[in-house]
Amino acid sequence: MKMMKSLIALLFSLTWMTSAMAVDVPSNLIVNAGGMEWAWAAPCAPSAPSCGADLVMHDGWNVAAAGDFASSFTGFADLSAQFGAGATCASAYFNSGYSHCDNGDVLGGYVWNAPAAWAGQPNNPASETFVVRGVPEPETYALMLAGLALVGFVARRRQRA
Repeated sequence: MKMMKSLIALLFSLTWMTSAMAVDVPSNLIVNAGGMEWAWAAPCAPSAPSCGADLVMHDGWNVAAAGDFASSFTGFADLSAQFGAGATCASAYFNSGYSHCDNGDVLGGYVWNAPAAWAGQPNNPASETFVVRGVPEPETYALMLAGLALVGFVARRRQRA
């Protein structure tokens, strides 16, 4: 029983520590597309001399790659529309220097790592930065619950012996 209590205490403390490290992006600023979660992170490029070190990645977010864009959106107009023409802007959650997103840059093709097939201006210092993270599949949660149940079963069995 002591082992089970210790395990539960450990899980709660890890959850608290993770949430205390960074505030995650509110769900109303996240766009689900292509089996991934997307956020508009900055009105500037993720490298120097633009945003560079000012961008803070957290909670599994990473700068989107050309393949991510290609598998989730059909082009700059679709990207803009999915993000409500800039209304779904999460830049305040990824950097301290900016709190806006520039839809004109997106429509003009200034998007960091945009696919070459979109014929934009990727990797320009004025490029908008989008970030992406995978959406956990339901099977992931089922596997985690099964593992916790197994740990509980083993702990209970050891207690009886």
